[in-house]
Amino acid sequence: MKRIFIICWLVLSFQVFLGQEKLQAEFIDESSPNNCCDLDSRLETFKNGLAGNVNDRLFIIIHYGKNDFFQSLYYERVMLSEILESKNITLIRGQAENKLRIEFWKVPKGADLPFSSEDKSNFVLANLKKPVIFADNDDTVCSTSGKEKHFLEILLANPNLRGKIVIRAKNKLAFNKKAKEFLEDFTNSFNVNRKQLTTFFLKDSQYEHTDYWLIPRRSSK
Repeated sequence: MKRIFIICWLVLSFQVFLGQEKLQAEFIDESSPNNCCDLDSRLETFKNGLAGNVNDRLFIIIHYGKNDFFQSLYYERVMLSEILESKNITLIRGQAENKLRIEFWKVPKGADLPFSSEDKSNFVLANLKKPVIFADNDDTVCSTSGKEKHFLEILLANPNLRGKIVIRAKNKLAFNKKAKEFLEDFTNSFNVNRKQLTTFFLKDSQYEHTDYWLIPRRSSK
């Protein structure tokens, strides 16, 4: 009788084992957005999918476009702003491609990642020949965050570039205070070479704002 019980238990256990499918990651969506409204809509739909199971992890993989690098960074800032308070959403920088591409994945708890979580971004701008303003698009519908971080990442990867910080302020006193804060933070907290940074004052009594310029060293701007 004992032997029969053991055999039945083994058979049942084997059947249960076979009936258990290994959890798999689910590819949800892919996008090469033309505007931030399209991306914002996809992000909302993607985030709402988390409501089904709070144990699911959501991953966004952004592949920078070699031909639209600055546009790619802008869309990354849009996404960072949207997922800032979402603990279950992780943004990963994938391998660069010719054109910007964004993947959305849902990974159940216990499932393996079907992609690498390694940061594969490359911020080297070997072909930048002219000064370029590093800013968000005129498209102000979507809020963004992380512009300064991108600016500094580019400077760290390109010691041949200078970063000009153009500060619009009411007066020179306000400018000096702001310029000192920027320079101390960028050099002390992010280890950017002080020689790569310059500041410039523009008087503006109504609109206080900061612009960031990337400038090849041989440029006279």
